[in-house]
Amino acid sequence: MADDSVDLKFLGRQVQVLQGDVRDVRADGLRRDGDVAAIRTDLARMQAETNARFEQIDARLEQLNQTAGLNLEIVLKSIAANKPK
Repeated sequence: MADDSVDLKFLGRQVQVLQGDVRDVRADGLRRDGDVAAIRTDLARMQAETNARFEQIDARLEQLNQTAGLNLEIVLKSIAANKPK
């Protein structure tokens, strides 16, 4: 029967170690959650900056298209006006 007895002190130490490990895992999870939130914030900021930049590029391209169209009209009118009759 003596061999079947459980050393409660040993089990108590093991439970304490496991509790410490659980605290560490929870703390790591909270840190990871914080890191993920920071990354999401950075990604949202970068996406907003990228979208704003594309809008600027689109506006400049539209302006270039209008300028090119106007220049073409001027050249075509000049050619038409200078055609020999």
